[in-house]
Amino acid sequence: MVKKQNKKILIIISIIVLGIAITIFSLLNVNKNQKLDELQNNNVVNHNVFALMLETDINSNTYEESSSDIWPDGYTLNKLKSECLDKDGNKIVKENILKFDEANKTAIVETDETCYCYLYFDKSNGKFNGGTAKDLVNSNQAGLEKSFDGDELEYRFVGKSNEVNNYICISTKSSADCVLEKEKYMYRIIGITGDNLIKVIKAYPYDMGGTKSFKWHNNAEVEEVIWGLGGTSNAADIADMLNGGFLNEQEYGGLRDYHNYFEEMNWNQGLVKSIIDVAYNSFGEDVYYQESMIKTTGDLIVGLPYLSDFYLAAGVTSLYQTNNWMLETLTNAWTMTRYGREIQNIYDVWFVENKDNIFKIEVTNRGNIYPVVYLNKFVEIIDGEGTASHPFIVQLNSIVDE
Repeated sequence: MVKKQNKKILIIISIIVLGIAITIFSLLNVNKNQKLDELQNNNVVNHNVFALMLETDINSNTYEESSSDIWPDGYTLNKLKSECLDKDGNKIVKENILKFDEANKTAIVETDETCYCYLYFDKSNGKFNGGTAKDLVNSNQAGLEKSFDGDELEYRFVGKSNEVNNYICISTKSSADCVLEKEKYMYRIIGITGDNLIKVIKAYPYDMGGTKSFKWHNNAEVEEVIWGLGGTSNAADIADMLNGGFLNEQEYGGLRDYHNYFEEMNWNQGLVKSIIDVAYNSFGEDVYYQESMIKTTGDLIVGLPYLSDFYLAAGVTSLYQTNNWMLETLTNAWTMTRYGREIQNIYDVWFVENKDNIFKIEVTNRGNIYPVVYLNKFVEIIDGEGTASHPFIVQLNSIVDE
């Protein structure tokens, strides 16, 4: 049970920006009249504004107010539980009213209401307890390994599916909701870029109202297929659908209300030319270099997995069929990677049927689509363990330690 003090801790409105009251406090004992720019570099919570609530024991879910003004060691800020109450003691439900810069131990409140706030801290158990992509890299998360030099993903999740803690949900507020409708909302992290973008793939095929199997392109006679958005006869039809319908609907697990979570990307287009090397004895690094020779002409939010993503899910130096979470769980999957030679028209795409069957296929065949997006650097993990039963939950935070 949470113990809260009875007195109300009123926030002093410090500055007004575009009609929104923004209060910034960090941690050093300061006079309330001290200049705002001095507050931003200090280290103590002003008790007239915040109360620090510390968990009494690991996983106890019982909190007591701290008598100290110092940001506590041995604890992790619980962003999901931290809250602000209005002058009547009711929780303010406005999204993103509380923002945090944990590197500088700073809390920021944006509101036009008089309110008081509680910051909750969980007693540390040595596990990853949320944060940015950089924090995830530093957490020794199960399955997260350094990739090869030159890979867009500096780190990748590799290994067996049940040994990799990379489950994540975007469009739900709790792990329980995500697990309940996992075929709509569950994703898995492929890896993390050097710019702290998190590349994720839908864990289950996109089901658009009962339609699970899609053509890459509707015209078998097209001379060259590309991953583009409308306007050209050779642009992939599923590229148009994913960056149109999927991105703008929510009923079937689309991303309508979350556009600002994602980064627009210049995607790799292929061509991967050698079916013998790819099908039997190639490593992911070889495939990646072939793919990266050609890029999309414009930036798009939604793509598909690269063929190299499937290979590198087994690790940089392992053959792709060994201990590979993507090949264990994704089947009959279209990739973005095109097949072609200079002397041939490019109308085939690489297709992953299962771990034993990867081959090129004509674009008018049907297959499953597993949408891929990049979460931008403002997205933070606020809850979860990365497991199938307790996936990561994310939210936007406009303050990020570069």
